[in-house]
Amino acid sequence: DEPTSGLDSAMAESVVRLLDDLAKGTDGSGPRTVVATIHQPSRDIFLNFSDLLILADGKVAYHGDAQKAVDYFEKLDHPCPMDTNPPEHFMRLVSHHLGADEEKRAESRNRLANITDRHAEHAKGRSNSEDDVHRESSLGHGYYTPVVKQFWILYRRETLLRRRSRVMFKAVIARTVIMSILVGLVWFQLDDEGTLGMIQSFLGALQFCMSQLFMTSGAGLVQTLPALLPAVLRDNHNGLYSVTAWYFSKILADLPFEVIFPFIFISCSFWMVGFGNVQEDSGDVLEMYGWFCLLGVLTAQAGHAFGLLCAALGKDQNVAFGIFSAFIFPWMFYAGLMINYDDIPAYFEWLHWTSAFKYVFTSFAVSVFDAATLVCPE
Repeated sequence: DEPTSGLDSAMAESVVRLLDDLAKGTDGSGPRTVVATIHQPSRDIFLNFSDLLILADGKVAYHGDAQKAVDYFEKLDHPCPMDTNPPEHFMRLVSHHLGADEEKRAESRNRLANITDRHAEHAKGRSNSEDDVHRESSLGHGYYTPVVKQFWILYRRETLLRRRSRVMFKAVIARTVIMSILVGLVWFQLDDEGTLGMIQSFLGALQFCMSQLFMTSGAGLVQTLPALLPAVLRDNHNGLYSVTAWYFSKILADLPFEVIFPFIFISCSFWMVGFGNVQEDSGDVLEMYGWFCLLGVLTAQAGHAFGLLCAALGKDQNVAFGIFSAFIFPWMFYAGLMINYDDIPAYFEWLHWTSAFKYVFTSFAVSVFDAATLVCPE
């Protein structure tokens, strides 16, 4: 923010050259984006900038190649006078007249309106002309870079954001471990006698594990994604990247966490609850554990996908969470534990068959009781 303020001309030029070196990556660290607001730059300082953004009354007056700005304003009938520093000329064009002369004040307002309107027309039309401020890509999709490159850049950004969120990462790990230990302590080492009590306890543990995996993955997106969507849509409208590239970059960046955390949760819960106690052979226990881990990861992925859907439909945190809750609780009621299928009213049977929990719960239950010996009461 105004890195040259308070510096003499020589020192200011040195600072700007340093920023230029950082942007180009001449130190071997690779190129990077440097955004700076500059205060009264000299012509030599101005020549170091590659892109220029000029704002007037909160609207864009120019955005493009800094060295083409003079030609652009000349085509708008605002040529830069001889021996005049271009930045000073630009500032005069986008400044209001503050004097008492109403005619000059009206003239400045009309000039500003004309400049911003002309830029808006260029941005909307996205002309391929070299004189246009917005340089349309030759790819034919209206984006500056290929979709594959968009995906790679966005993916690097998403992974970088996650690496920097160390506190959040530790908090999620702590929550996962605490919840799995809580499950293990509540349903610690259930017996394998095959009684109705054992069946009820196992089903209760399965229901809780299923709900925890699904809701944890989906609820976080419902609370955070609606706040990100306006920026994503704005960048898409400006031609920076496609929504498809952003979507797949986010999915791929989230995938390791949507695999690791459910795996930790299922691993702790499986051995502490004793789901494998119903198996007599150790090889069968390991196979059952593998199926449990797979089902746990798939359940988390289903919750993640449903959270994305609710966030996209709601476009607001409260609305999205309302949609999420409106489906979650009926699905939980008709998953197969709280009410028997034969007792479901006819007008609610569709909730049973459309419930995501129904298929998850059935898969977990089959993996547990397929090899269990059940004792029928006399």
